[in-house]
Amino acid sequence: MSDQEGKKEVLLRSPNEMFKAAKENMLDGKAPVSHGDWAKVFNFFAANIIPAAAAPACKVMRILFKAPLSEADVAAIARFQAYRANR
Repeated sequence: MSDQEGKKEVLLRSPNEMFKAAKENMLDGKAPVSHGDWAKVFNFFAANIIPAAAAPACKVMRILFKAPLSEADVAAIARFQAYRANR
């Protein structure tokens, strides 16, 4: 058995790459315009980041992309995705 077998592949992505992937996967390539669109984008972010790092990473991405979500909204999304990842 090789060292690579049985290991999960980890891809490191920049915030811009994550944003582009979120738009493509959640919004059919369109830019987020509504609160709901931004919530979908942040659910994508939180679901695709290591659960322990999701909350602080999403907090930074909220500032970086000037998302119109509250800090509490972003924290709740990160908690929800961490809960789902640990089930």
